Amino acid sequence: MTHSDDIKGMFLSIDLCPSTRLFESDFFRILLTVANERNKKFPIAIAISGLWISNHPEEFNWLINNKKSLDITWVNHSFNHPYFRDKPLNENFLLSPRVNIKTEILMTEKLLLQHNQVPSIFFRFPGLVSNKITVKELNNLGLIPIGSNAWLAKGEQPKSGSIVLIHGNGNEPAGIKIASKLINRNINWLPLNYALSGSE
Repeated sequence: MTHSDDIKGMFLSIDLCPSTRLFESDFFRILLTVANERNKKFPIAIAISGLWISNHPEEFNWLINNKKSLDITWVNHSFNHPYFRDKPLNENFLLSPRVNIKTEILMTEKLLLQHNQVPSIFFRFPGLVSNKITVKELNNLGLIPIGSNAWLAKGEQPKSGSIVLIHGNGNEPAGIKIASKLINRNINWLPLNYALSGSE
């Protein structure tokens, strides 16, 4: 799922892949400010990897502690999020040899539950790379894969119904810069589950 038809609004998704770079705290504070101004929780889907949680406990707790202002949908983004610069896409990310996708999914779900956070039914493939086999494995676990038709750092333009994709882990400042301007526009931002129901 990359978008939702007949929806007057957009869905903001923020990837937190493993990274040693700084958390985009300034951007998240913009979301808090907008939530305050609108007197309404700001809905975001956070595609989170287990390794990011493990390596950024303070930032993860900060997100949890601000759930009064942020309406967070936790999207499973695998545990290790494997990536190899020298490998083609069909042998990379979760398509890498010896990667157990079920283990990758369940380890992250377990970690979220250990922090009293409820995983959603959504999963985002690392790099948005998948094949028929991995999608079938995902469906067997009752999960729905989500993509994006508006990856901002790649220059994709959002429109009504778009699932907007940015990275909040310091890896894509260009996307954060664009999103910071987009957030302040008069856009109806919606929780990700509305993409399934068509509700507004």
